[in-house]
Amino acid sequence: MCRSDQDGAQRTASAGIHQDRRGDMDDRRQRRPEDDWIFDPALAAINRSLHRELRAEAELRARTLADIAREARNRGDRVSIATTQRGFNGQVIYAAGDLVTLRSRSFEVDINLDDVAYVRVIERGRSGGRALADGPGTFEMRLVERRSPHVRVEVGYRALRETLMGRVTTVGQDHILVLDDQDHEWVLPLGAVSYVVRRVAPDRRTGPVR
Repeated sequence: MCRSDQDGAQRTASAGIHQDRRGDMDDRRQRRPEDDWIFDPALAAINRSLHRELRAEAELRARTLADIAREARNRGDRVSIATTQRGFNGQVIYAAGDLVTLRSRSFEVDINLDDVAYVRVIERGRSGGRALADGPGTFEMRLVERRSPHVRVEVGYRALRETLMGRVTTVGQDHILVLDDQDHEWVLPLGAVSYVVRRVAPDRRTGPVR
């Protein structure tokens, strides 16, 4: 074999070696760490289980008090909700943002969730909950709905045990106006209001408020 033929053969062999090396490097670059899980059934099962646990934990951490209250409503649970000054028992009929509305046999109470000490399930629902209903997204907007010169309500404070009986006539930017039974006007900061109770027609589906 002449020298030129030998040089050509060496170049061809060298090119083949380099191509094989590039192919190995490409395989290593394309191979993903998670591929190892795919080919080991036991490891793949562990991986799936860990993903499920992390997803479930993330969902729990993302929940709010309103979410928990809505879940109780969907199940038809009877719950106890305690504010700083007073506790209520009944069924959740609405919850959103910083608002939860509880229904007993004789009245409804709109509660500011920022003043809630706890929510406790007293009895699990047996026949399902209430249908989803449209409503306001905040406690303040619920107070706007409750404005009336004729409907008498009971307003509870965050910092005081006493309550105010009267009619909510105005909801301002940071306060509400209430006319008491002697037609005296009270100005209450929105941040001071814990709950508003109003009497309703008897509802046999719910238990009494205590």
